[in-house]
Order: sequence, then structure tokens, then C-alpha cells
Amino acid sequence: MLTYTALPLATIGIPMSTTPAQARFDAMYITSTALMQEVGVSRTAMLYARQRGWLPDAIVVNDGQLYIWERGPLQPYIDAWKLITGTRKKNAQGTAKA
Repeated sequence: MLTYTALPLATIGIPMSTTPAQARFDAMYITSTALMQEVGVSRTAMLYARQRGWLPDAIVVNDGQLYIWERGPLQPYIDAWKLITGTRKKNAQGTAKA
């Protein structure tokens, strides 16, 4: 059995909720909107990645109006995505300065 340790949400830029239930939800799950904010990508990029199979299966809510993932299994994908987008942004900044 795998276990995951959640980071305090404030350390990754997600504000803490005022209710314990919301805090538990935020610690265990991440919505598509929160994922986009955390990684710094557009909704189109997130949907493209999901459709291409670059993200693990999501919990689909309201006929696809909202996608929710378990944070633990998604974290390696988030880390990789941040690394890729960060590298691209640094390369773009370096090209613009040259």
C-alpha cells in the first residue's frame, strides 16, 4: 500500500480554507483550476495534457465540467510539468534578452 505525505498547502501557494472539511479536501485532492494555477498553464494546455494521457485518470464531475485528481498520485506529474514549463520560460527569457 502506498502512502503519500501532503505538503502544507500554504507552502505551494494554495490558501488554506476556513473550514476543516475544505482543508481536508484541499489536502487530498486538487481541482483542474487549482492545477492550472499551481503549474501556471492555461485550461487548454491542461485539457490537452489530460486528453493525451499525460495525466493520471481524474475524477470527472458534472459531465466533465470539473476534473479532480488525488494529490499524491498526481504530484510527480505536477513536479515534471513545473520543471518543463520553468525551463521553457527561462529559455524564452534568455532569448528575449539576447
